[in-house]
Amino acid sequence: MRGYNAVRIADPVHGTIGLSALELAVVDTQAFQRLRTVRQLGLAYLVFPGADYSRFEHSLGVCHITGRIFNSLAERGSYDARTVQLYRLAGLLHDIGHYPFSHLTEDAVVRFYHDRPGGALSHEMLGREVLRRDSELRSVLETAGFSPDEVASIFTHEAPALYENLISSDLDADRIDYLLRTASHTGLPYGSVDIDYLLAKTTIDASGKIALAPSAIRPADHFLLCRFFDYQQIPFYKTVIAFDHVYKAVLLSLFERGDLDCSASAITAMLGTEAWYRFDDVAIQGRLRALAIEPLAEPVRSMVRALVERRPPRLVAEYEVLLCRERSTREEFTAKRTMLRALIPRLAAGFGVPEEQFFVWDHVSELTKTPHLISSYESGQSGEQSIRILDLATGLSEPIMEHPRSLMSILSNYALYALRLYALLPEDEDGLHEGIRNEVRGALPFMHPVVPD
Repeated sequence: MRGYNAVRIADPVHGTIGLSALELAVVDTQAFQRLRTVRQLGLAYLVFPGADYSRFEHSLGVCHITGRIFNSLAERGSYDARTVQLYRLAGLLHDIGHYPFSHLTEDAVVRFYHDRPGGALSHEMLGREVLRRDSELRSVLETAGFSPDEVASIFTHEAPALYENLISSDLDADRIDYLLRTASHTGLPYGSVDIDYLLAKTTIDASGKIALAPSAIRPADHFLLCRFFDYQQIPFYKTVIAFDHVYKAVLLSLFERGDLDCSASAITAMLGTEAWYRFDDVAIQGRLRALAIEPLAEPVRSMVRALVERRPPRLVAEYEVLLCRERSTREEFTAKRTMLRALIPRLAAGFGVPEEQFFVWDHVSELTKTPHLISSYESGQSGEQSIRILDLATGLSEPIMEHPRSLMSILSNYALYALRLYALLPEDEDGLHEGIRNEVRGALPFMHPVVPD
């Protein structure tokens, strides 16, 4: 596509990424350069050495993939240059508001501040505020004829976007780059999907929705399966989750003590200043290293040292079952989680480990946004974020899980229900770990023994 060759960037995933003069000006702002030191995968690099790529390179990739999608669509219709540039900007800037260590810090912020003075901002809403309040970035956009709110509304979903499922769906530019880039950096095979074919088969249906030609059903199924396995093996890997829980517990302690203020009011006051440009992974790591040599009270001291010394909590027991997505299953899962959490005081008292050093992880992993057989508790969800398959007879499209030739017509009705119990124990703890594990299995037979690597 002409106009996107002001600079060409060598990229390990896409080969070469071309940027327009406007996109280059955006990339050169301090707000965007900050993303170089915000890791995409949080603490996963402590387990997978190559999983240390940044939001900076990912954002370039999302911009590039957005352009490739429009290139494919242009073969089936015309799109004015401004529309293409607007969506490429939204792809480039969709992560501009991420906190240090990405979703880890965001999760802790939302949990702590959502009902407190000052409030909490998701990274999308914080991104909108960055575009509004950072004078350098705002000037670049406005000089080119784009308002900050116009760009932000696409990735915040505050206003219906014409091609919303290009930016947020089961197969969007964000997820495509994430899957390819994570596979490239970790050395794991879950990004081995036929992206070129999927992009070539991208089209627009008669109602204006982005869809895939019917011949792309199997590559689309494969993409969703690869994404599912990627999540299980990397961000949800047992040791990654162990570090995640300790990190968030330390942050919550810092918030509680007033040592770190990440309320919406405090964060927005930083925007457009050096304080925000330096609020990144490096700053948080420095804070943790400083804390590690301070005379902290337990259990915070043990948790900080666990992060700095790379000594994760031990996985004690787990529950992992693939079950149908329906109300009764969800209710049973919730009951199991409640029983597991209720056991922690007994374990703490019996084994002399502070309750704060036990962590419960629960997650329901789905293959698609919406199941085929939508049950009553999910009836409010729509299939608008699903991959859509074109009906050649009508010119309209339907969600992939409603297509009888798709694996998702069956698999979308299932989810992986997972519970894990972790314990941060002293270094010489083999007997303690075994004792806690036996106690859990005796009290809660549904919890499984830990599967060795």
